[in-house]
Amino acid sequence: MNVHESTGRWRLGLALSFVTACFWGLAPIALKRLLDSMDVYTITWYRFLFAGGVLLIPVVRRYELLSVLKLQGTRRLLLFVTILSLCSNHILYLLGLDYVSPSTVQVVFQLAPIFMLLGSLVFFNERLVRLQWIGFAVLVVGLLLFFNRRLNELMFGFTDLTGGVILILAAVLTWTMYALAQKQLLKTLPSATIALLIYLTAILIFLPIARPAQLFNLNRTEGLLLAFCAFSTLISWCSFAEALNHLEASRVSMILALIPLITVTAMAFGGSLFPDVIQHEQLNFLSILGTILVVVGSMVVALRQ
Repeated sequence: MNVHESTGRWRLGLALSFVTACFWGLAPIALKRLLDSMDVYTITWYRFLFAGGVLLIPVVRRYELLSVLKLQGTRRLLLFVTILSLCSNHILYLLGLDYVSPSTVQVVFQLAPIFMLLGSLVFFNERLVRLQWIGFAVLVVGLLLFFNRRLNELMFGFTDLTGGVILILAAVLTWTMYALAQKQLLKTLPSATIALLIYLTAILIFLPIARPAQLFNLNRTEGLLLAFCAFSTLISWCSFAEALNHLEASRVSMILALIPLITVTAMAFGGSLFPDVIQHEQLNFLSILGTILVVVGSMVVALRQ
């Protein structure tokens, strides 16, 4: 099987990566507040319903969806892995977010470049250099500093923090599977077609366990938050998929390493401006330093020789 090669339009890939980073940095803040009024499966169902509904007509008009039925062997398996892993990622992510803060989620999620790097070594023949090992060490130190006040709780007890971190690690694994499978699948299908197939399948999967009537119990603020999360699903994942088409996976990961800083900054300012919507999180100096080191380490890991 031929390995997918980037188009070389790195400026476009860079811009799309930044768009993805901004939406993914803000989304958990909105989702955390929304979890007070809706369950995980209903939120996910509405997000996919909106994204799939918006994409349906333009994708059907532009692309021949019946070509999906012609996929054979490995390509069909890649499509299955892409759909299953992204659906699992959304659920695991929200389950973890229900236990921990948005900043904790984003910092832990920066282990994703490590998983992507290992996958890229196998599937895309990207080489690991000494500088990347240094980046990995910096990332680990950053994680320890971020949890400096709760290390004993995290390592030696089973609390909400421990359970949340485990769920987020599982979400990291499924996200990596999705990213690597989709990057290879882009050689056969357009990113918009892949996204639509994921959304339509997810709508059917989550419908039996979702409770759509919860929508009518939301107040105005919660309704706006749900609308933002749905819009974010469409824009961010399509931007991410297309970024992988124009830029190497390692470069995309490097830009996405900025996400924790976006989340921490947004929570700091948003908690002051909108205390009824955004919960202000008190981070000490070591936790902030740890966040910065996690970002730096994640970016270094994503570098190529």
